[in-house]
Amino acid sequence: METRTNQYIPDYEDPAFIIDDAEASMEVGVLRELLPRFSEWSVDLGCGYGRLSAVLAERSRKIILVDYSMTNMKRARQRMLHEGISASFLLADISHLPFRSGSLDTVAMFRVFHHFSDPGLAMREIVRCMKPDGNIVFNYNSSDNASMMLFWLKHKINGGKSHREFPFPLVSGTLRGSPESNKRPIYFQTHSTIRKIMRQNGLVPSLGNFHSGMLGKINADNRLLGQMARNLQARMMDKWPSRFLFPNNYLLCRKKGYKDNTEFHNLEELLACPVCYGMVSIKEGFIGCENGHRFSIVDGIYDFRNPS
Repeated sequence: METRTNQYIPDYEDPAFIIDDAEASMEVGVLRELLPRFSEWSVDLGCGYGRLSAVLAERSRKIILVDYSMTNMKRARQRMLHEGISASFLLADISHLPFRSGSLDTVAMFRVFHHFSDPGLAMREIVRCMKPDGNIVFNYNSSDNASMMLFWLKHKINGGKSHREFPFPLVSGTLRGSPESNKRPIYFQTHSTIRKIMRQNGLVPSLGNFHSGMLGKINADNRLLGQMARNLQARMMDKWPSRFLFPNNYLLCRKKGYKDNTEFHNLEELLACPVCYGMVSIKEGFIGCENGHRFSIVDGIYDFRNPS
């Protein structure tokens, strides 16, 4: 099981770190349009400080916020308490989620996919936790677009020789360099790689007609122009020009299978040990696994990162 020392888990524990919320209003609109009308159990995966969790709560009976950063989760919990939203708060590695197989109705995952060094592994674990006929709404950064081409070309013109951090675009796993790339690496994937991962994990695309970038800013600033931009996006999605114009793409996918009516009445029934997938019980101050693994509870936050 991965721990914080693993270089592939991004570090968001810096209390001074402030995320750029320039596209938050557009993301709220995307979520409201793509989310199912109602879900029993919904998860905001990689919730950050909970900027989108309230939208998920509008259409869910129960909502769970999941992140790896204690700093972010404390912010998210405070935000939900301030807004009067009832939620559960879990610290976990997405590659080892603390949920029973086939338990989640809806998963939302924004600004997370680009951190996966092995996106196939992460998506396999997420889909394991989803119910058949369940939904996932997520976004990913595309490497086969004009901005990545120009970024690579600028690097070469300036004499850059690193093929590890700046491989030629159109290659999945392209790493976008930044001053913080060591702490929070950002991997760009090709459209074809995303579609392959979806097929391998039994995900069927339902809708995929939203992008950020040039048109995303229009969506946020002007309703009329936003609708025109949205129509243009819908027509261009999965057409060859889209991969060159839009670095950030949003998708709604459904897990293949017949609808499962199994009910989980409370959080304890939904949870499983992320180490052995055994049943767990919530005690005073800790969570116990039937096979002996223990996890702490701190200020109402369930910490599944490192068992004791």
